[in-house]
Amino acid sequence: MAKSIGLVGTLSGKSGNFVFCKGADGRTIVRPYQPQVYNPKTAAQSGQRSKMVLAGQLSSMASSALLVSMNMGRKVANRSAFVRNILRKADYDHESTNYVSSIFAEDIVFGRGSVAPHFDASGEIVQGAAGGKVTCQYQPVGITADMVNRVGIRTIVLCARKEGQNQVFQSIEYTDALFTSTNNPLDVDVQIPSAVVDSTYYAVYAVPFELSEEGAAQFGDGGYANAQAISAVLRTTNSVVKDWGDSRLVSDFTLYVGE
Repeated sequence: MAKSIGLVGTLSGKSGNFVFCKGADGRTIVRPYQPQVYNPKTAAQSGQRSKMVLAGQLSSMASSALLVSMNMGRKVANRSAFVRNILRKADYDHESTNYVSSIFAEDIVFGRGSVAPHFDASGEIVQGAAGGKVTCQYQPVGITADMVNRVGIRTIVLCARKEGQNQVFQSIEYTDALFTSTNNPLDVDVQIPSAVVDSTYYAVYAVPFELSEEGAAQFGDGGYANAQAISAVLRTTNSVVKDWGDSRLVSDFTLYVGE
């Protein structure tokens, strides 16, 4: 039986040969009732299922705070954009009776927007001691005095291990930091959980961002140059960010070897 919510609200449930449900924008969606449910087993359907497993695995590790840099305005929209790109870019192999999907590191998108990358990330990436840390050094490029303590980088480290030819993703960690000088390099540490360090491969991404007028007024004195403080602020409100930029792959998957 169909049920109406509110005077003109959303219908839900089944009525006759139709099923009613709520769409993402609040409108009622009507679909024909399909009484016979089956388990699709064609190659294309099985491959698509394996892509969905891969996308679900990555999505479960990406917090809503991290995906703010997808810049879609809402948490649901940010996550949908993240997952949709994975489904589009991933590919699958058929091994025996199993379908296994994988994706190139360069095809994973963590950020989108118009902020230019005012940095050169071609410098060495240093692995920390056992326990887990990756340090990235960024050289400022075109940073003017009015950009100091206003333009920054979100550094993301994606950890995975190999099981045969398969990718098994383990964690996604990130740190936010601001440029505090027009010419001094910016060193950013990203902690990796010790539980995933052994036999771990890691890829590094950088997402540029620029603080809004509100954000610059609060943090523009350099007092919040501490990476943990900035990340904490960006988790609580997005109003301090004027815009994000497109994410870029800084380092493809590399085996982690602790010092």
